[in-house]
Amino acid sequence: MNPRNVADRRNVPDELERASFGVKPGLKGYVTMFPIYILRHGQTEWNAEGRYQGHKNSPLTALGRYQAFRQGEILRSKAIAASVWASPIGRARDTALIATAHMKTKTQFDDDLKEITMGAFDGLTKDEIVERYPEFDPYVKGWTAEDYGGENNADVYARARAVLQRLEGPTILVTHGVYSRYLRGIILGLSHEDAMWLPKEQGCIYALENGEEEIWAE
Repeated sequence: MNPRNVADRRNVPDELERASFGVKPGLKGYVTMFPIYILRHGQTEWNAEGRYQGHKNSPLTALGRYQAFRQGEILRSKAIAASVWASPIGRARDTALIATAHMKTKTQFDDDLKEITMGAFDGLTKDEIVERYPEFDPYVKGWTAEDYGGENNADVYARARAVLQRLEGPTILVTHGVYSRYLRGIILGLSHEDAMWLPKEQGCIYALENGEEEIWAE
């Protein structure tokens, strides 16, 4: 693979933790025993409106359905044979069904692949958050909604590691934008700060293998 440049700072778990989900340390991150393909769901109505979705759902737009179709075309062109796991939230479920329609593999839905919830902020735009919670600034990079019923970083990382521990071979994971950063950050050996700067585009595939990430967009 042609690796994406990753940041120098690392937050690599110890050897026992790495071994528990089938990876070992590599120069740039983890050397996985098998490839993992991570797909973010297609654009939704709330994406277009700038709303945080979290555990709530919003349907795919026409563009979102096309993005899922394009992901399927990329998978087909690469002749990917893999298990398929997906978040059960509607936007990810629908993306998985569209993107893997050409495959004979049955999709397995896993709650641990759900997006991070922002608690009281789910379904709101940044301006609406400021209006309802004037003491909170959602424009600051790296904020969390833990004090407003949202998940904390430790819990999200625990969910992501639990998913990786259960994988037994090449796997397509259809999930969400922010959550995908936690997953990919673990595999790439990034600190939390660096993981949160990873791209989270729609309509592409993040292919991870041998501690490196390649973005397939065509």
